[in-house]
Amino acid sequence: MKIICDYSQPDFYHFSQDSIDLVEVVLNQIQLLQRDNVINILDVGTGCGIVGIELSQKIRTQFKLVLLEKQNEFYHSITQNFKQLFNHEFGSGEIVISDVLDFNPEIHFNIITFNAPFYRPDRFRSTNNRLKKNCKMMDLKTKNKIIEKCSKLLSPGGMFFLLDRYFNDYDWSKWQIHEIKIRDSVIVIAKLKM
Repeated sequence: MKIICDYSQPDFYHFSQDSIDLVEVVLNQIQLLQRDNVINILDVGTGCGIVGIELSQKIRTQFKLVLLEKQNEFYHSITQNFKQLFNHEFGSGEIVISDVLDFNPEIHFNIITFNAPFYRPDRFRSTNNRLKKNCKMMDLKTKNKIIEKCSKLLSPGGMFFLLDRYFNDYDWSKWQIHEIKIRDSVIVIAKLKM
């Protein structure tokens, strides 16, 4: 899949090809959704918004997209990318600056994407840059809390997509999962067990 154009990104952050691969996997799964008229999509830890905005360019059915980012320092890049690149032909979108653990929307989501920070604290070269550290490193306990929160935000029959290197470290007992290997990472497609 080709990147539509150059995205605005803060100096401390640069997305990778893995983000584009995640979009492709989500697009391949959308037709399997049992849904009403509108697909509700949540992009957790959106960064500069690439996953959600790329989806907005490719989806050809009605959707509502929420770009959720914890770090306020991404706001300028997200809004710039949203204004320039978001496709309003089939959907609407909003940007929310909040920790997913504090996020309590009125709707549930058919699709939730989470391109998790890749490194665990024990496998990360230390940096004094707090922003860079937040983008690249997250402990297992926090990731498990985010996965649990996403399970509560998912609509019945919805799908959760996790891009991560350490997916085997999580508790998947209440999920049906399918794994797709890409380079050093795995995309997990998960549905809650009924």
